[in-house]
Amino acid sequence: MLQSLFKIGSFSLHTYGLMLAVGFLTGIYITAARAKKAGEDPALIWDLSVWVIVSGIGGARLLYVILNFDEFRGNLLSIVNPVQADGTLGIGGLVFIGGLILAMTVTVLYLRHKKKSLLKILDICMPGAAFGMAIGRIGCFLNGCCYGLPTKAAWGIRFPLDCPAGYYEAAMHADKLHPAQLYMVAGSLITAILLLLLERYKKFDGHLLLIYVMFYAVDRSTVDLFRYYPRSELHHGFTHNQIILCIAFVISAVTFIRWRRKASSPAPKKS
Repeated sequence: MLQSLFKIGSFSLHTYGLMLAVGFLTGIYITAARAKKAGEDPALIWDLSVWVIVSGIGGARLLYVILNFDEFRGNLLSIVNPVQADGTLGIGGLVFIGGLILAMTVTVLYLRHKKKSLLKILDICMPGAAFGMAIGRIGCFLNGCCYGLPTKAAWGIRFPLDCPAGYYEAAMHADKLHPAQLYMVAGSLITAILLLLLERYKKFDGHLLLIYVMFYAVDRSTVDLFRYYPRSELHHGFTHNQIILCIAFVISAVTFIRWRRKASSPAPKKS
């Protein structure tokens, strides 16, 4: 693991934050190029990305705080304080689903303000978002967070003790853990490639958006079977991600079928 590249005084360049930034920039660059090819102004994507980044981090942090509020009792300032207990800079503790929900809400409002087709722009964004997410998850692996359950599989990973995964591994007296982070990297890469391949069959705006939601729901729900979660984040054996994404999958699948049927139906003849 490589949690930090270097440290100068109280500033430490964490690989998690670095890979997250690289993932965002890669996704934005791919999306801007796709926007230009689709006849849209790439500047729109770069402007939108600023709002998405800010709202995404804010939403991810907010949901983490809600799910782990006991951690902040008696010290509410630590919710937004960029100085950690060990003196390093950076806000730790994010939940992706929270960031996704708030970022999508902000995206809808921004594109409405710009009088742009929401579904068309989101179709343009989805492959880049998937590629960016894959890169960001490499940061999770390097940081040793978002780790999996104990396993005896040949591809299991042994983590060093100075990272969250290593601490959990030692506490469980396990030899190896599922590399859940790498499962998510592979899932995002496969999703991105499939989106680009399936784009040729697009018949309606929102085509890639709905496929992305369905693919992500299956991918993340499957990975959560092998990923560690504290009891506080489990609901009758299911993670909050699985519950939310199960509902999202059903809604997306039904919507996809309806919209595709509508797009495939012949236009009514004019009398």
